[in-house]
Amino acid sequence: GRRPGMVRALQRASMADDLGCIASYYTEERQGPGTGFWVAVSNSGDLLGCVGLQRRTEERAEFRRLAVSLKARRMGIARALTAHAVAAARAAGVRTMFLSTSTAQHAACTMYERDGWKVVSTKAVPVLDLRIVRFELQLKA
Repeated sequence: GRRPGMVRALQRASMADDLGCIASYYTEERQGPGTGFWVAVSNSGDLLGCVGLQRRTEERAEFRRLAVSLKARRMGIARALTAHAVAAARAAGVRTMFLSTSTAQHAACTMYERDGWKVVSTKAVPVLDLRIVRFELQLKA
């Protein structure tokens, strides 16, 4: 079965690079045009969700860190953040966006597929009883 402690440790380690200092990591000066990190907040200032976009090459950008607060789920926040990142990528001339997630994120995988993202690879992580799924989205000019 899954090992929640191990999963949490891997999540923390994977987030240290970019989430350790968002303001300096997600900058166009450092990562290239279209790079950014956006948050959705309520009228009262509560954090509802976030998403990042990291330029990797002239034509490719990685869609990263989509997260929505438990209290804000099923309200269209994830879709709105995704649409914002896609628009930013398109405006910066990105032709392909990609992301990696796990099968543990079932709702996210379903949303990506509904929104036109295509599965390009999967990789088993047997010790955690899940798979890493890589999606791509081709952007039209």
